[in-house]
Amino acid sequence: MRPRSYTVPLVALGTTLFVLVAAIVVVVAARVGSGAAAPCIVGTWKVVRHEETVPLDFAPGSVTIVGGEGATLSLRADGTGESDYGTGTEYLGAVGAQAVRLVVSGRVTFDYTTEGGSARLTDIDVQAKAQAFVDGEAAGAAEDLEPIGTATYTCSGDALTEVSGAARITYERAD
Repeated sequence: MRPRSYTVPLVALGTTLFVLVAAIVVVVAARVGSGAAAPCIVGTWKVVRHEETVPLDFAPGSVTIVGGEGATLSLRADGTGESDYGTGTEYLGAVGAQAVRLVVSGRVTFDYTTEGGSARLTDIDVQAKAQAFVDGEAAGAAEDLEPIGTATYTCSGDALTEVSGAARITYERAD
């Protein structure tokens, strides 16, 4: 009996991952209720670890992707920000015995505000793409990121942690 191949269904999963990765890295941008940027979050942050569990559209269960090292998040006191994935930030996981790799490249710029603890992004300019690979083979074409969602964060000195749904991202100050 030939093992089941997840390459074709993974293309559908890839789109879900593209949306979630963009949302989680971008939406950590948050301001305090007074309208002034929280001093702790202002600055440039580099991703130390991004772990996210994503449900599978084509089978019971989920896949956990881990990575993000090399991506940066810049949050300015004037309420503008940028997520920069460079020329290729990797996220790795597995579906059964098949290795999954998601490569995100480019930038997303935005303005940010919050009200009542909820982040709101405006003027979002997505210049980033994501490509999924299964066992080293491209699974469909690269797709644009779609930043959506909300997140909570804790900030202490040179450490920033973001939690959003099934994702947890740890940053360290880069500036």
